[in-house]
Amino acid sequence: MVNIGNQIIMNLRIFLLVLCCLINFYSRGQFNNFKFENLDTVDGLSSSTCLTIFQDSEGFLWFGTIDGLNKYNGYEFEVYNKIVDLFVPQLKLGDNTKVKGSVSSDQSKFKLDFRSPELLLYDNYLGKVNLQVDNNNPLYNTYISVDSVYTGVYNVVDVNIINKTINDTLYVRSEFKGGEKKEDLFNLSLYHTINPQGKSVVGVKKSD
Repeated sequence: MVNIGNQIIMNLRIFLLVLCCLINFYSRGQFNNFKFENLDTVDGLSSSTCLTIFQDSEGFLWFGTIDGLNKYNGYEFEVYNKIVDLFVPQLKLGDNTKVKGSVSSDQSKFKLDFRSPELLLYDNYLGKVNLQVDNNNPLYNTYISVDSVYTGVYNVVDVNIINKTINDTLYVRSEFKGGEKKEDLFNLSLYHTINPQGKSVVGVKKSD
């Protein structure tokens, strides 16, 4: 019985040794088949300074660089200089557009500072756009100012919109100038809340 047990143990050792050798041999063969290539601006990458790399479910490689988002299909790059072009293609931002802010799991700490000299949205031109979001601000949650808006139908200037949530009710106040000479002053106020029955209630105050 002892000899049989020793023989079994010896056979197991030989089996494990052979298995390890096979795995080592197979692994070396696999690694020898790998091919590495360097990709840089000569190949179409928008910047050689890459901050992150991601592969999607379709196999495309995405490179986040300091000069835009790059999509690589294995042969060539497709560059998205502004990430907004990827998600909102109808929105075109002007040069020197600046965005900064902070995101937190605490909604009251969310902040956004967006400034653009001009933008085009669905063929509507907006000049000198300033968007401020600060849920912890005692005066407002969101403030928007636009120097001019040209829609091709009715154009306005000096647009100012502000909102604030108080006791679960959202209050919005807007002011702008319109008319042929841009001298007609409009101001519009509204509020939105949810009544005890769980339905939306909206109130509007006309311009003075």
